[in-house]
Amino acid sequence: MLSNLAMSSAPSTASSCSTRDKIRQLIDGIATANALCESAGVTFSRACRGCGSASPADPHASVACGHAVCGECARGATACPECKKRTRFVKRVDSDDRTCTICFASSPRFLDVFAGCGHSICSACSKQIRQARTLSTVLACPLCSVESAPFSVVESAQGVPPAAFPEAERASALFEAVERTAEKTKGIGPSTKRESIQLSPSKERADSPGTDRFDD
Repeated sequence: MLSNLAMSSAPSTASSCSTRDKIRQLIDGIATANALCESAGVTFSRACRGCGSASPADPHASVACGHAVCGECARGATACPECKKRTRFVKRVDSDDRTCTICFASSPRFLDVFAGCGHSICSACSKQIRQARTLSTVLACPLCSVESAPFSVVESAQGVPPAAFPEAERASALFEAVERTAEKTKGIGPSTKRESIQLSPSKERADSPGTDRFDD
């Protein structure tokens, strides 16, 4: 699966691909991207977006936007130092080892962090769990059972293969594109042309809806 995801605008029928099917295909694509990143030796950075510390000893993440910050920059802050969105920060309890504890992908392309506990798993596993829960935004963490909404984090990456979504900052942008397309194409006739969606960071809306949005 490439970073440009072409999706049909045909109406939903027994023979057409449903939104759930498209999400399932995207989950499979992200799982494939995990393997590609492992093979390519992709490196990911958790540098603080506030002070620039390359390896924060007390890593946190912004719930609203997924940007990484250190504990010092998160303390008392009400907005992300990178994008200025109002937010709260969650302390990440995972170590420098990014291995997903569900599928054991050692270098997952994207990670989701549970807002209630700070545990993280790869985005493919996170979305698969959400699929099984009828797309519920609140999930029980598979590591500690605390219920909360997982959110995608932004981690700078070097050497991402072309087929591993190199233009996307985080998985939520990809899933939101699928869901927005499904909403736009409801009721459109079968003669409609195919639509190509560019899933690049520059196209991602800063206030896009979804589980990653922070509400006042």
